[in-house]
Amino acid sequence: MSRWDVFRDVIIQQVVQTAFGVFLGWLEEDPMVGKDAYNVSVWAQRIRQCQAVVPYTLGALGFNALSMSAKVSNTHPELSGFLAGGQYNFYESTSAGKVPAFASWETLAARSVYYFAIPAAQFLVAILIVDTWQYFWHRAMHLNKWLYSTYNKS
Repeated sequence: MSRWDVFRDVIIQQVVQTAFGVFLGWLEEDPMVGKDAYNVSVWAQRIRQCQAVVPYTLGALGFNALSMSAKVSNTHPELSGFLAGGQYNFYESTSAGKVPAFASWETLAARSVYYFAIPAAQFLVAILIVDTWQYFWHRAMHLNKWLYSTYNKS
């Protein structure tokens, strides 16, 4: 194959990929904006729910999590709540009165999951899918005698 043939094939592949991307974008729903705070709070709730296993896990290791929680409740309230399985006494004053609030580390963890971990995982999966597709497409072209002109030269 000449350099021109390779260049032409790369351009064709790029056009096909771009057209497919535009088609998939056309199928997407309208983007939703302004829902980030809600999504972060959903992740904070999930983190809070996961803390319910902490006392059981520490109990399986021979520790009494509830007594440890009581001992540190005055000096380290967030650690105390974590050891108690997500039982915090944090409240936030709002126009509706006092409402339960998340610990600062729960909010930080939820933001980290929502803004960094999930996009990183999505990007990794996308790269793996695209690279796998590219690899097998390229291999198929090399193995098929009708796709590359080098096989036709006998």
